[in-house]
Amino acid sequence: MQYPLLEISAQTCNAWRREDFKKAEETLSEVIADGAKDQNAFANRALVRARALRWDAALEDAQMSINILPSVIGYVALSIALSGQGNGEGAMQALDLGFIDCNGDINTVRLLLLVKSIIVFNNGRCGESMTRITDLIKARPANDAPLCHNVQVCIFV
Repeated sequence: MQYPLLEISAQTCNAWRREDFKKAEETLSEVIADGAKDQNAFANRALVRARALRWDAALEDAQMSINILPSVIGYVALSIALSGQGNGEGAMQALDLGFIDCNGDINTVRLLLLVKSIIVFNNGRCGESMTRITDLIKARPANDAPLCHNVQVCIFV
């Protein structure tokens, strides 16, 4: 399944995979410091900072990304940052805005719905989250069921 992946350097991607968030953040900060108004670099750095539990910095970067150019990944990053700060309602609203920029791409819609299920879980509505993911799997079981099943297992555990 293809998702709207962000363009990031191999160095940043490898650092993320190794969970070396400091290195991933440094490489993205270099891109940003070069003066490029790159909404993807800010969105990526927001996700890295969120993964490192630096919620305020993640929120700042996500907002900067959206200010430069609204995008699906910018709204996903904003949603994750808000959720991490305990603002579940704001996170859901931010994620809803991502649907505006998905251009009807079903894979992007499914990704947004999956992220939304995770945010519902983070807001303490575990049963509703499991139902959402199960319904997502049933809706198109052949497409990205492995990804949905992985999230479902994590939520169940």
